[in-house]
Amino acid sequence: MRIVYQTSFEEGFYDWEGVPEVTIPIGWEPAWDPDKPRPEFDKKDKEAGATEVRTGRYAASFFHTFANIDGVLYKQFAVTPGCLVQASVYCMGVIAADASMGMTIGIDPNGSLEFERDDYYAEWWSTYMPEYEDRIWHKVSVATTVGVDGLATVFLRAKNDYARQPLVTHWDDFVFMVEDGSPPPVTGDLMGHLDKIQKALDDTVSYVQTSSKTLTYLPVNE
Repeated sequence: MRIVYQTSFEEGFYDWEGVPEVTIPIGWEPAWDPDKPRPEFDKKDKEAGATEVRTGRYAASFFHTFANIDGVLYKQFAVTPGCLVQASVYCMGVIAADASMGMTIGIDPNGSLEFERDDYYAEWWSTYMPEYEDRIWHKVSVATTVGVDGLATVFLRAKNDYARQPLVTHWDDFVFMVEDGSPPPVTGDLMGHLDKIQKALDDTVSYVQTSSKTLTYLPVNE
């Protein structure tokens, strides 16, 4: 596998749609179950005294106080159709002793935003597991084969079953990889350029095919 994108969220954060309670990493988007409260999304800054950072200065975080949540941070990648991809991230929970919370990573191989489909995800790192430890970074990873549209959506997901306090999840050191020997993922700018080239080729072929039907062949003079 070859790494094509990795981040410890050092690129910075922004307030999604100008909402200060939804502060997320640059290049990512939030989503949540519309039938449950919106999680609060935030950054952890080591220089501001935060201890919930694995590497670098920042870590991502989302949580709620005394409410059940089901939310994600997500990012989409353009990838060669049929390519094997893998994504991983480190997650850490800060969870009340009598509460439940799970964290996982998933990939939709068809590029949709339907994050609630359970078949996209790796095994949950949750308080239901005997080996779960609070305030310990744990790596979760998942792999899949990208569909014909060549778009993969990666979800960092957390949900809880009981409304308690605290119920906080932290995320750091995300990596996205593709199988060895495959072409590199196509970025938005390159994709647009390739589309223009393809259109020009299609127009040329169409012109030649149309013109060939109206050609008059003159006899060769002996």
